Order: sequence, then C-alpha cells, then structure tokens
Amino acid sequence: MKFKNLGKFAEVYPEYRYVFVGDSGQADALTARLMLTERSREGSSRVVTTFIHDLRRSENDQRSTSPTFRSLPADLLVTKTSPTGRGVIAFRNYIEAALIAHTHSATLQNLVSAEGLARITRAALTQFHAIDFQGLAESRERLRRQYREDAEGAHTRLTTATPRPPRLEDDVTEIRRILDAPF
Repeated sequence: MKFKNLGKFAEVYPEYRYVFVGDSGQADALTARLMLTERSREGSSRVVTTFIHDLRRSENDQRSTSPTFRSLPADLLVTKTSPTGRGVIAFRNYIEAALIAHTHSATLQNLVSAEGLARITRAALTQFHAIDFQGLAESRERLRRQYREDAEGAHTRLTTATPRPPRLEDDVTEIRRILDAPF
C-alpha cells in the first residue's frame, strides 16, 4: 500500500524527490526495497534513499524483524563505508542514521548537513537521558553503549570537518559535555 501511495504522490508532484523512513518490524523493508528496485513505477527513480530503523534487541533477535528485512540484499544496504548512500540505511538510532547520511552527503544531495548531524546528535543524547528505564537496566546499558559509540563517531566527524561553520561550535561543545558527563 505504501509503495502504491508513492506512485500516486509522484504523479501529483513530479518535481519532488523522496526519502522513506520506516522500521524493520513489518512491511516497511519491503516498501523500501520496492522503492529502490521497481523502475516501472512512477517516482522510484526519484527516491534519494530509504531509512529502516532496525528494531532488533540483539544480532540474534529474529522475532523483532520482518522476513523482508532479514532478507534485504547486501547490495541495497548502506553503511558508513558503502560507496553511495542510495539504498536502505538500516539504523539502530537516529544518531547512526544521521551519521551515515552525512557520510554520504555527496550522493544524498546534502540530506544531512554538518549542522543537521550536530543537532540530531545533541537532541538524541538529551532525549536519551530523559528516558525512564526503570526495571530495564540491560536495555539501558545496551542502548547507552550504542548511543555513545554513534555520538563519538558524530563528534569526531564534526570536529575534523573542514571548514567547520562557526554555528556548529555550541552543538559540538554540548555533545562533548554530555559524553564526558556520567552517561
């Protein structure tokens, strides 16, 4: 249904390009795959990229994902080291999604700028601190490690970027402060 809706939307708005965001739990991975591979449908060629939130709690968790997500072709999956950003960016949190998209700025038409990466990282870290993990210490620790790893990667990317716009400084400083505090 979502794929059919893209075709309808693309007919009405032929001037737009598209980004799809979904999760790994049901039909969103199928929609993403079709958007990237079905050339006959109007709009498919204008899909910039797709994002699928990987809902697995561990690498071995098969119950939290759809069969389509588990069988996505490797050549469609996008990581930080992929040659292009067009495909399925499977991400564990929004910092990782933004970091991958920023890494592929050239092929994704600057979808996530340095300023966007900084804002997303700062907001995600701030919101993570506000979550009440009462009784879920194991989940909190797993997510904390993932957020820290991805935020450190974003911070490194932001601090080594040249040129670095002056308006990034406040976000970069705040990201470092959050990561240096008990996290």
